[in-house]
Amino acid sequence: AQVPFSSDIEDKERKSKPSGGIAVAFPLKLHVMLSEVEDDGLSHIVSWQPHGRSFLVHKPKAFVEQIMPLYFRQSKITSFQRQLNLYGFSRITAGKDRGGYYHELFLRHRLFLCQRMPRIRIKGNGIKAKASPETEPNFYSMLSVKPGDAVFEAANRDLARSVVV
Repeated sequence: AQVPFSSDIEDKERKSKPSGGIAVAFPLKLHVMLSEVEDDGLSHIVSWQPHGRSFLVHKPKAFVEQIMPLYFRQSKITSFQRQLNLYGFSRITAGKDRGGYYHELFLRHRLFLCQRMPRIRIKGNGIKAKASPETEPNFYSMLSVKPGDAVFEAANRDLARSVVV
């Protein structure tokens, strides 16, 4: 398989338009929310994990009552989880991050990567997939995600300003 050049991808993204009247994609809102919640001292409710590759809702009830109404139209944790599934997030079922969610393009300090997360159409069969902790990544064996260089930071800052929640 041939890998497209970044300019090919950028051209495709420039031509594609959001469908369904979605003003700001869910992953962008989620990323901004995690940063703002941290700045507001509410990391005890929801936060990035230390490595920056997943996040965890520590207190679901407080999350639904205090944080979700500020950022999302959903009012139930199950609706929030459905959005995570529609964007390809996986739930961690074992280890220190159990109950958290991750996506290979959803990384702390890398807001711009969220633009490459497509919403997927899931035709479910009503049967929940069996958890397989042995295939889940061990984020603690990887390098932590740290703030990037000036170009990354500028891209993040500009994109974060455009996300109106």
